[in-house]
Amino acid sequence: HQFGSLHHTPTATMKFLLIAAFVAVAAARPQFPTHMMHHDHHHGHEANAAILEHDYQMMEPGHYMYKFKTENGIEMMEQAAMAREAGHAVQGVFSYVAPNGEKVAVRYVADEAGFHPEGDHIPKMPVAIARALEWIAAHPDPEARKWDQN
Repeated sequence: HQFGSLHHTPTATMKFLLIAAFVAVAAARPQFPTHMMHHDHHHGHEANAAILEHDYQMMEPGHYMYKFKTENGIEMMEQAAMAREAGHAVQGVFSYVAPNGEKVAVRYVADEAGFHPEGDHIPKMPVAIARALEWIAAHPDPEARKWDQN
């Protein structure tokens, strides 16, 4: 043969079919994970819940109040105040209805020391640990101060 061999071996044909099958499977694969596709709690009526209440009030600089409520049980209220001595503090509460039907509420304060949430579903610090932290804060180690001064 002048231009090379025109016949194919069974091994070459098998390799071609195998590669073509892999390409077909990869092309047919869903582009998004199936656990993210069309679940009611992510894309159904929850995404289109009507807003029943909405209010925003801007008071003096650094002070505001914001709240909203939706038909599916989500509620949020937040207010902020800037204190001259303590800095800026935001406090609020939000709630929602869990999949088991229970209303979950979180109260919080966010200030220069961080975000401090409270709620019946949030684990509490054991009393013994809280007492130990208070004791440590009240009785600083003199040796530790030497390292802080250097």
